[in-house]
Amino acid sequence: GSTGGALLFHRVFRNRGVNPMHMPVLVEFGTLTYGCRAHGNQVNVALKPNAVAYGTLPSEAIQTIGPCLEKAFPGLFRCESTLHAGLTNANPVIHPSITLLNAARIEKNTDESMLFYKDGVSPSVAKLIKAIDGERIALARALGYEVMPD
Repeated sequence: GSTGGALLFHRVFRNRGVNPMHMPVLVEFGTLTYGCRAHGNQVNVALKPNAVAYGTLPSEAIQTIGPCLEKAFPGLFRCESTLHAGLTNANPVIHPSITLLNAARIEKNTDESMLFYKDGVSPSVAKLIKAIDGERIALARALGYEVMPD
């Protein structure tokens, strides 16, 4: 999951009557471990982050599952909880800001010439992203977590 996904799955399992003793370990990444685009029958891996936060639910499961995950995904770093890992994710700050402040342009982009970040982030959009990111950081700090600004 990402940004609350592990908490949501935990709630679903609990609401479906899964015995707490048989609850699966859930992992939350702060963002994608890679970014790619498909073009026809080819996939271009354009982004492979150097550092990705993650947490487990229950949090103590990180001691047993962590080494396996870190071997499969070099660059992972451990967080205290899935909530902490989710709060490292700035995507829920960035993407809605760009989308909302460019809604008309996106709707009229029939030739798909608009580049989401390059064309979508004006000084006004950047100002909004910075303000909302400040709220994300303040929330994390209020909960005792340190996160990086985007």
